[in-house]
Amino acid sequence: MYGSRLDEVASRFPADSSGDVALDWHRAMTRYAVDCEMAQRLEDVYRRRTGLMLFSGDNGCAWLEPLANEMTSLLGWSAERRREEISRTRTAIDRMFAFRVDSLTRDEPAHVS
Repeated sequence: MYGSRLDEVASRFPADSSGDVALDWHRAMTRYAVDCEMAQRLEDVYRRRTGLMLFSGDNGCAWLEPLANEMTSLLGWSAERRREEISRTRTAIDRMFAFRVDSLTRDEPAHVS
């Protein structure tokens, strides 16, 4: 995703490992996005900077809290702003993938004999 900037992203790998290498890599990408690309919103990190919204099994929902914590630390968000960012990003994910819910909950058509 970062091509020639891979070393710069890797240099932001957190020293305080979460125990999940994939999460820690996304923490590094989040740090890079804030430090070098002026990312200010969690949704922006999910949608444009990391690909989590489109290219992860759960659309990144499992990592909303830890990545919001990362951005809170970097940007000095209040607890309220952190909650708003998580809510806004979760809503964006839900809206983007609403068709999945519709297809899973839709009643099957009645069979005609």
